[in-house]
Formats: sequence, structure tokens, C-alpha cells
Amino acid sequence: RLFAGGWESIPSVKTGPRTIRSLFEDRDGRLWVGSNTGLAVRERGELRDCGPETGLPEVPVCAIGQDGARNLWAYGFNSGLFRQQAGRFERFRVPGLETNTAFMVLLGTRDGSLWVGTKQRALCRVQGETVFVYGERHGLPPVDICGILEDDAGDLWLACLEGVVRLGRHSLDLVARQPQARLECQVFDKRDGLAGQVRMTLQPVCCKASDGRLWFATVRGVAVVDPRVIPPKPAPATVVLDELLVDH
Repeated sequence: RLFAGGWESIPSVKTGPRTIRSLFEDRDGRLWVGSNTGLAVRERGELRDCGPETGLPEVPVCAIGQDGARNLWAYGFNSGLFRQQAGRFERFRVPGLETNTAFMVLLGTRDGSLWVGTKQRALCRVQGETVFVYGERHGLPPVDICGILEDDAGDLWLACLEGVVRLGRHSLDLVARQPQARLECQVFDKRDGLAGQVRMTLQPVCCKASDGRLWFATVRGVAVVDPRVIPPKPAPATVVLDELLVDH
């Protein structure tokens, strides 16, 4: 059920009980609904299906997003990533990733990029037809990404089963130009106040509030952080001495 001046029910043709997988509001105010059987859009008070005639197969739509050019993107379970242009969806292949890669979340940021989080421990950046894939070789922690947020400073926050990862925007841009560079990242987990694992079955799992704070849904409740006030990381529980020098 959705609230738009009053409670209303979504027709069950595409969105029967317990089938909604993802929700997304685009820049034109349209609501996109991803379900176990495909994609639907609510526009000017009417809900219509986006069937196979639009180029999108009837598969579970697990993630929806929009890039800087206002193109809509959708991930179909076991079917890949699709981009809508001129009203029609076409499959978009990401170089370097397998065709069965699970793309868990899509986020358009202020610079026009589309960020794609995967379940294969990779973060993708799409700018037009240019794609860059960040991985462990760049310093990305080995995590499955199920949520992405951009804070007011432009840094990215990744919601993962293992916790929350903050990536500095400067380092993201630097690595894209110089792949040998390393990402500036900070990992937060239960030691930093997270109550439990971030949920990853439905989208979205996190959101940015108007005051700049970031909210994450976990299996034990919601967690919130103010990116402008980051507490220092605690010292490690165990310190290993590699070498000891006395008088040079």
C-alpha cells in the first residue's frame, strides 16, 4: 500500500501479495515498482506494466535507478542489467564482470554517474558508455554491496552484510584515472554501534535524510550516522610488535 493523499491499493496484476522487491521515484516524480514478475510505473495516478514489448523480460526486478541523463536502469534477477533509452530497455553489459553477476543496488549521483553495487565484491561506475569496476585490487573491502548513499561531501557509503563502508570521493576519482592507486576507505561494524547486519533482500535498504544524516535498515533495527561527525575508530584489541629498537 502507498500513501498519496490517502491509502490506496496497488493492483495485483504485477504486484500481488509479498511480491514487491524494489521501489524508486525518478526525477519526474514517477514511481517505479519492481516485483517478482517484472516492472511497473505509476504516473499521473495510473499504474502500467512494462512488459516484454519494452525490452524487459518478465523476471524479478531487484534494483532500480536513474543516471544523470535521466535514463532509467533496472536489474532483472539472473537476467542482467538493463538501461531504458527512448522508452525501450536494452541489456547493458559490464566489461570484466560475468553475465550472471548479481547487481544489488543502483544509485545516480550528483556528478551524473550511475553507481552499481554487486554481490560479487565489486563496485561499478557508469558514465555514459564508460564503465570502471572497483575491486579488491584497488583496496575495496571484500564485501557484498546491497546499498549505496552519497553524503553531502560526495563520499560514498556502502551498506553491506559485513557492515558499512565509507569511500572517499577523491580516492574514487583518483583510482579511475590511476588504477594503481588505492581507495580511501573506512569500515564500520558492530564495534562502531551497528546493531546487526544490513538487510539485503529488498530495495532500498538505506536513505539520506534532509538533514544530511544517513539511515540504514539492519536485521535488528535502524542505524543512523551523521557523516559530518565521525567518531574515531577504536584501537585494535590486539597489538602485534614486529620490531623493537633501543638507542638506534
